Amino acid sequence: MKKRSLKDILSFIKMDNIADELDKDELITIGNTVYEDYQTDKESRKDWETTYEDAMNLAKQVADNREYAGEKVSDVKYPTIASAAIQYAARAYPAIIKGDEVLKHKVIGADPQGIKAARGMRVSTHMNYQIMEQMDGWEDGMDQLLVYHALVGNCFKKTYYCQEKGQNVSEIVLAEDLVVNYYAKNFDDAPKTQILKYSHNQYRENVLMGIWRDIDLQKPDDNEEDKTHTFFEQHRLLDLDDDGYEEPYIVTIEEDSRDVVRVVARFDKDGIQINTKNEIVKIIPEKYYTEFPFMPSFDGSIYRMGFGILLSPLNHSINTLFNQLIDAGSLATRQGGFLGRGIRLLRGGESGTITFKRGEWKHVQSSGDDLRKNIFPLPVNEPSSVLFQLLGMLLAMSKELASQSELLSGSQNQSNIPATSTLALIEQGLQVYFGVHKRVYRSMRKEFNKLHKLNAKYLKAEEYQRVLDDPAASVEDYRMSDYDIRPVSTTSTVTTTQKYMKAQAMVEQRGKGMNDMKINKFFLEALEIPDIEEFLNAPPTPPDPVLELEKVRVELEGKRLELEIIKAKEIAAEKREKGILMRAQAIKAIAEAEAQEVGTQFENYMNQINGMAQTIEAMDKVIAQLSGGENVGPGQGGMGAMEVPPPNPQSMGQPGEIPAGVEGQNVPGGMS
Repeated sequence: MKKRSLKDILSFIKMDNIADELDKDELITIGNTVYEDYQTDKESRKDWETTYEDAMNLAKQVADNREYAGEKVSDVKYPTIASAAIQYAARAYPAIIKGDEVLKHKVIGADPQGIKAARGMRVSTHMNYQIMEQMDGWEDGMDQLLVYHALVGNCFKKTYYCQEKGQNVSEIVLAEDLVVNYYAKNFDDAPKTQILKYSHNQYRENVLMGIWRDIDLQKPDDNEEDKTHTFFEQHRLLDLDDDGYEEPYIVTIEEDSRDVVRVVARFDKDGIQINTKNEIVKIIPEKYYTEFPFMPSFDGSIYRMGFGILLSPLNHSINTLFNQLIDAGSLATRQGGFLGRGIRLLRGGESGTITFKRGEWKHVQSSGDDLRKNIFPLPVNEPSSVLFQLLGMLLAMSKELASQSELLSGSQNQSNIPATSTLALIEQGLQVYFGVHKRVYRSMRKEFNKLHKLNAKYLKAEEYQRVLDDPAASVEDYRMSDYDIRPVSTTSTVTTTQKYMKAQAMVEQRGKGMNDMKINKFFLEALEIPDIEEFLNAPPTPPDPVLELEKVRVELEGKRLELEIIKAKEIAAEKREKGILMRAQAIKAIAEAEAQEVGTQFENYMNQINGMAQTIEAMDKVIAQLSGGENVGPGQGGMGAMEVPPPNPQSMGQPGEIPAGVEGQNVPGGMS
């Protein structure tokens, strides 16, 4: 390799095709290396490819055209694998894609002002629109992926930014088209080779756009069955600067000629780490592929297990028993046997096959007894009941292995089973699917993070603003790390029934201190109601005119009563004040006449004063009732019953005399 500097390596990042900068010898070396590594990886998975082809034929129920003694015999392919894959995909698909949303955001750290949540909401809204509306084929690809990886065990997504389309692409890649060494320990770090099929016209388009080098590639003949060219796109490491450290690149070659048509960097400037001597220490590669595993393999291989591997032996045995039972039934129904030489037919010959139509009788030149002696039926048994029982046992084993109970398939033999017991059986039968769904969840999260990173690098501000139409929206939202993007699906709920039961349990918690709006949204999502926001943000219902008039009437009546109460309180307070004044004057008069007044007249004064005290106390109660039940008494704005000093005997005159200083004065309460 040619010696290159760090500056040269950095310049490779912006190049559409580094192959234009490499000399012929370098390209030949790279092309041969890529092809040899591809062949090594392909050879390592040879046994897997045999198993894959067998499982695919069983799933597609490809006929073997079986024959016996020159005649076609039964060739039934029982859909064990196909049924398992279809049922799994049917349950997983609605749990992954909910309406027009496939992802959501989660805030990282504290967010008292809601800034992070608002940013995460903008990003998740844009990415949902981008995936479901702009990225053609994403939803269809996800549908195919769920069926395929359940059958094979692996499926992949390739996520990248397409310069030609000007948008992100996340396309499905089948396991048969992505060659990885069978014994690789880590999928992300292992070299990968994707097998690409291009028509000659597509090849020319890439050349004219400057993406590929123009090589000596002949156009396929019209009579050729496969009219496409095969290319190998290998994600690998190469030491293009000859410093002993290999950098990550993507190399594309043509299969037959091994000519390199493209080399592009698989890293960016932020992924390069250098030391104080300006030497490359480490390069973090860009990862394009996301693995969607179904179930880990028993031998730890990079190629996982699907129903095709798990059920193929059982499926073959089931097919054999089915065909044996059908062949035995056909042989017993059609019958056959031996004819002696002593029987002659009027038509036909002495030899050959004799066939009968329904309701047909043949003429023979033999008596009844001779005919009976010259015909010997072939001894044939009816289909074996033992084989039939064995077939039932194998079918039960296959359903158990695939977690296909009658409850999960929608049928049930037993009746009067409580709903709670049924739900418990369903959840128990779905335990295998919970693990698979968890793996799909993790893979989707990786895929969405790749798309998020591509948006941070390539998204245009006008495109972001066009989708959101929000003044606060900025492409800087994608460059923040204070929120997380994850699938909208959960990792534990697979069936609609499970989601509904959980939502129903949450509905019962409304009005108990929890967020009722969140509960309502969760319930509507479980019911898969479209346009949830229209239900949650519905305009208020207009008031009833009759109720509004009644409300006004009640308010006016209340104000009228309030005015009357205020007026009554004023009258009661006025009378009370007068009573207090009269009482004070009487006490004063008694005090002045105490030394002079004696006998029963003084006792009359005291009785009149006590009567005035009772009147004042009654006024206090009236005011308290008008004020809402508050008591008015001593120390509360009123005057309580005052104790009158006892009369002084020394200051009293003779009985019947008026105390000095009282005669001629007006005494409250009618005394004079």
